Amino acid sequence: MGTAYDTDFAAWAAEQAGLLRAGLVNSIDFRNLAEEIEDMGKSEQRALESRLQVLICHLLKWKFQPEQRGNSWRATIKEQRLKIKRLFSESPSLKSRLTDEEFCSDVWSYGVAAAIRETELENTFPDTAIWRMDDILNDEFLPE
Repeated sequence: MGTAYDTDFAAWAAEQAGLLRAGLVNSIDFRNLAEEIEDMGKSEQRALESRLQVLICHLLKWKFQPEQRGNSWRATIKEQRLKIKRLFSESPSLKSRLTDEEFCSDVWSYGVAAAIRETELENTFPDTAIWRMDDILNDEFLPE
C-alpha cells in the first residue's frame, strides 16, 4: 500500500479515490475507508445539530427578550433555516432525525444552554421544548 492513513490523511484520501476510480479494489484500505465514510455521515448530523442549536437559541432569545429583538437575530434565524433546508436537500435522510425524541430533546437542551450562555438568564428558558420541530423550521414562525 502507498500512503499511510496515519501519516498523511489528505494524500491517503486522494490515493484511495484514485484506486476506486481505477477499479483497483485489492489495493484499497477498506477498514479506514469505511470509517471515514461513517464519519462523513456523522459530520452531516453534527451540522444539523449545530444549526438547530443556533436556531433554537435565537428563537428563545426572541421570545424571552423582546426588548432586544433586532435585524441581527431575525437574520440569524432566517440563515439557520435556509442552511438546514440545504442540509435536507443534500442529505434527505437527516429529516428522520426530527422524529427521534432523544435527538430533539438533546438539540433543545443545546439550544437552551447556548441561550443561557449568551444572555446569562438562568432559570428563564424551559427545559423541554415548547415548540414543535415543524414550527421551529417554519419560515413564518417567530414566537411572541
